[in-house]
Amino acid sequence: MIICRECGHRNPTGTTFCENRSCGAFLEWSGDVQATQPIPPAPVRGPGWGASGPRQVGPGQVGLTVRLADHELLVEPGGTVASEVTVRNVGEVVDRYAVQVLGDAAPWTTVDPPSINLVPAAEGTVQVLFTPPRRPDVAAGVRSFRLVASSSEDHQATAFADGTVNVGPYREVSSELSPQVVEGRHGTFEVGLVNRGNVPVDVAIEAADAQQALVLRVAQPQVSVPPGGGARVAVQARPRNGSLSGQPRHFPLRIVTRTGSDAPTAMDARLVYKPLLPPIGRGWLVVARILLTILGALLMVLGSFGEWLPGANGTDLTYENYVESVFRTETPPPPEAVDSLFVSVGLVPIVLAVFVLLGLASRTGLLTRLAAGFALLVVGVFTFTVANAGMSVGSGLVVVLVGTVLALIGGICAMAGKR
Repeated sequence: MIICRECGHRNPTGTTFCENRSCGAFLEWSGDVQATQPIPPAPVRGPGWGASGPRQVGPGQVGLTVRLADHELLVEPGGTVASEVTVRNVGEVVDRYAVQVLGDAAPWTTVDPPSINLVPAAEGTVQVLFTPPRRPDVAAGVRSFRLVASSSEDHQATAFADGTVNVGPYREVSSELSPQVVEGRHGTFEVGLVNRGNVPVDVAIEAADAQQALVLRVAQPQVSVPPGGGARVAVQARPRNGSLSGQPRHFPLRIVTRTGSDAPTAMDARLVYKPLLPPIGRGWLVVARILLTILGALLMVLGSFGEWLPGANGTDLTYENYVESVFRTETPPPPEAVDSLFVSVGLVPIVLAVFVLLGLASRTGLLTRLAAGFALLVVGVFTFTVANAGMSVGSGLVVVLVGTVLALIGGICAMAGKR
């Protein structure tokens, strides 16, 4: 049988835990030799005492108990916390006991001294030091450990005590902006985040410009960065009011990262806006606008009198003829009293050419751009339907198309001159 050295209860051979419900100590027995004399129960001890691990009692009367002073410890990364371990020789021979720590905390735990010599019925203490490094791979949280003491006389004689060490959290996030200066009509800046702490960190990213002259967009305004991990977030910037020509303009902006209660990190950047065209004098833009607008309107009118379909000019091509030729369907004929010009397809670009010229009266050229754009849409739809029907396009239609493009450019010159 196995006699529990904690409460003196007699347990059958092979029992793992003491059958006394008020005790429940861990037991271990090797060999068939039984104790010749009953072992008196251990005296009652104060709170916190008690072998929380196995004891070995064999032919050589070797035995030990361990007691851990603090079973729940708290330590900050980079700091140190200590706990006292008491080892007691409950055997009958002088013995040397080695003490070690097992579990996740073992790599950053030190036992001082690592072993202790004790005579029978004597006890001694060692210090266990927990020093978790300040690194992301040592995550915050509770770590379980087992302190094991073993006999040098009988390696099967061991005792252990379990405990936990709670590693505190720390936050350390760095932000980097690349590039800091972007040239072009728009720009993309990239914020690099690195979490050197041991807990996940939520980072808020904001962008703003003091002049409020930019349209700013943050791809991920909120991003979570794991311990030891990183993230990259794009910030796009473009001017609210761009220009087609002129000198480069500088737009400063500021990107800020925030991590909860920590102080925000501000990073300055700059967008150097470069217009599509080099600087052009306003006088030249005015001249170009007038010439292109007049030339475009003239081509739109001349092209309307040219050939649009094989054997049919634009001014002679009525809507009825167009539908029957392209879509192979019949439509009601126009009234005979109406001149064919006023019901022809070619009348549309002629009327729009008039509005193109009227747009010269405005500094903005908005009417010119609208009329030329609508004419370009009409001609484009007509060309698509004709080509889809397997018919060829006449030269007059091409002239109208060129005229609408020139008129549209003239309207754009008016906008550039205004800038």
